[in-house]
Amino acid sequence: MRAKPSHPGVPIEGILSGAHAIGGVATSIAENARMPQSIAPEEAAERRKLFQSYLTLSPATAGEIIVRGIEHRKPRVLVGSDAKRIALIERLIPVSYWSLLGAALKK
Repeated sequence: MRAKPSHPGVPIEGILSGAHAIGGVATSIAENARMPQSIAPEEAAERRKLFQSYLTLSPATAGEIIVRGIEHRKPRVLVGSDAKRIALIERLIPVSYWSLLGAALKK
């Protein structure tokens, strides 16, 4: 997604990057996430462990990808293989993309 400044005379374009949960960036978000109080501590730990297993990209690598995209003035920076797959699906079937994505997330 590209963001352009609304002020005349500002020669800067912003680049927004996306990283998705599956195959995402291995940060401490999952460890620090609050769980519902109704979940047993053992189940909460199991869920955190499962979520962490999906985080395969190091923050340093993700940062390098984003910086490289900015340096090359890319209009779109995709971080992670899942972001590339989702972008491809979005371009192949733009009309039914959201319904397909919703069905995949329900599984």
